[in-house]
Amino acid sequence: MARKLVDIIRDKIPILAILVQIIIVHNCFKICDKDDIQKMVILIYYPVLLVACAIWETAYAVRTYIKNHPEKPKPLWFFMGSVSGMISTLIFFAFTYYIEDGRPLSCLIVYDKLIADIILYVMIGIALLFSFIEWFIFCRKTNYLLQNSNVYDLPYDMIKANTIYGGIND
Repeated sequence: MARKLVDIIRDKIPILAILVQIIIVHNCFKICDKDDIQKMVILIYYPVLLVACAIWETAYAVRTYIKNHPEKPKPLWFFMGSVSGMISTLIFFAFTYYIEDGRPLSCLIVYDKLIADIILYVMIGIALLFSFIEWFIFCRKTNYLLQNSNVYDLPYDMIKANTIYGGIND
């Protein structure tokens, strides 16, 4: 039960996009020159990375919902996938503003450590809250019923559905 919640939380952190960002910052933005070329590079690559992160995380979340929970309605898959992608993108933004003293964003805007801390911790809190809601919607209900009921009191369809989509020990 707790393992699924931790997996849901872990899926909200866009590790690949953060890794790419760190590699780019270490190689290209060791010093902020605040010249026009550096600003132009930031204004091109950073939005592209944000959009790629959003598309990747949304597609991954929707695919995961479809694969793991085919019994749920399609609008719920796409809504939860969109929100999950948006949260992952905002976490990416918060991490990139927090690490490396805000580079490359500090080349464009004034970097403030307190604001970076607040943004990061608020986004982590939002990700934790959404992950718990996601766990509650997709994972908790059938397992809770089976753990707190006598198996002979449950309808046959519920027992069969729970063995197909995950058992009591998941």
